[in-house]
Amino acid sequence: QVILLTQDQKTHKDLTERYMHVPIDTFQINFANPADGTTVVNKADDLGAMLNKTEVLMRGGHPDLHKQGGEVLRDAAERLCKELLVRDRRAKGDKAAALSDYDGKNLGEIGPKTEPLMTADASHPGKLRTIGNSLNPANHDDAIPGAGVLKVALGDLRMLRKTYL
Repeated sequence: QVILLTQDQKTHKDLTERYMHVPIDTFQINFANPADGTTVVNKADDLGAMLNKTEVLMRGGHPDLHKQGGEVLRDAAERLCKELLVRDRRAKGDKAAALSDYDGKNLGEIGPKTEPLMTADASHPGKLRTIGNSLNPANHDDAIPGAGVLKVALGDLRMLRKTYL
């Protein structure tokens, strides 16, 4: 058994891709709130790690942290859509479906393809669309999303993840 600790995202990605044929476990260690203590998140669940990272960024009061949190949340929304699309394709018999099939696709492209898959509640497609619209300024020079906007988007993404994944 080998345990490797790194703060370098490139090293993490290289290792997970190089050893894709071996089911390795990767984890992210967070110390977001002293009252909660240290949390360990299974990094194989990239969406969960993104959501946890956003929570840490939201707690910081600086606008740059909120901007970064908005960017991470938007990436998380894209990841949710990609995972839903891959699950749907695999359920329909496409065993070769992979997340990498959607590399380079943004939320504006894959969100509408995901909405028809959200059938548990009629409000879910609208929530996904609202997440994209409210977080779009984080990726540009527009006004930075406030903590309240980030909190609602984070809660909606967590709910959608729990419902559909």
